Amino acid sequence: MSRNHKDKPNTQEAGQKLKQEQLQKVDQIQREIQHYIYKDLENTLIMLGELEQTIETFKYAEEEGKSYLPIACNKVILQANLSYGINYDQYNTNKNTHAMVFEECSKDAIKIFEEVFETNEDGQKKVHAHPIISEICQFYKKKDFKNNKEFQQLPLQKVDRKAQFNENCLDKVIGGIRAVDQQFNDTYEKPYPIPTAEELKKKIQERKKFCEEQLIKNFKLKNPIQSNSNQDVGQSKEDNDDKVQIEEDKQMEEQKTDIQAQNNQDTLEGIQQGKKDNMETEIGAKDQEDTNLPIQDLQRENTAPGESNFGKLGPKPQGISGDMDVEQGLDDENGHQKALEEENVATKQHK
Repeated sequence: MSRNHKDKPNTQEAGQKLKQEQLQKVDQIQREIQHYIYKDLENTLIMLGELEQTIETFKYAEEEGKSYLPIACNKVILQANLSYGINYDQYNTNKNTHAMVFEECSKDAIKIFEEVFETNEDGQKKVHAHPIISEICQFYKKKDFKNNKEFQQLPLQKVDRKAQFNENCLDKVIGGIRAVDQQFNDTYEKPYPIPTAEELKKKIQERKKFCEEQLIKNFKLKNPIQSNSNQDVGQSKEDNDDKVQIEEDKQMEEQKTDIQAQNNQDTLEGIQQGKKDNMETEIGAKDQEDTNLPIQDLQRENTAPGESNFGKLGPKPQGISGDMDVEQGLDDENGHQKALEEENVATKQHK
């Protein structure tokens, strides 16, 4: 009896330990699923952001630089194919035990993807800069493994540039593998930190800035910001010139209108003044005619037949007009006679 009683606690302890191990295992599988789904989401978004920046940077580049675009596209296509493979493997591995966990993580990842990369700041659907970006986005969200069991991949684009081996890239790949292994090992100790949309947006902007700097440096490109600024300045100058021309035309039209209005006003005032002067002239002439009527009657009464008409002055005085010579002759004769008389008086006194 004592022996059976002693074995019972051991059995209970073993059961609790087994149950705890099973819970830990389930929890560990959930963490692994989260790690694969959300880390793949982050990598895909960052690669898409770099491709978006590459397309924008090479918009003003020469043909030699644009030949790099297929390589940039293939980098993201490979990431999209890898993403499909990771999700395909996770579904088939856990569909019998953790199907619900995978489905929840997958739906949440797609929701975050659409919010971060397919929605503008105003909440409207984003229009992508290149058709390949739209194609990759649709491919990433196409994860109906339950109804579509076929393994799918996107085809790579044709590359015309000659391949060159870069040892620095190899070192980066090895360093990246080590970093991923460390992140995966961390899931045994703590839950995987699910990234938020804002955190992913920030990481994408940082990588886009770094991508632009490297493209400008490696391909010896002009800074697109400066190019855009020059275009904006040129466009602004053209717009300002157009505005100035429109304003000058407007002012000229206003001046023409003002001049025309002033001319019309002057013409109207001239017509009115002319009418007023004519009226005053007619009134003055009429008044003068009425005033002259009595004078003419008096002239007719005071003037003798054959004499000139001088109105109230009566007969014409001597020395006026044609009688001046006669009057002058009389004055000479009287003066001569008076001189003779004065001479006779002087002679008598002498004697």
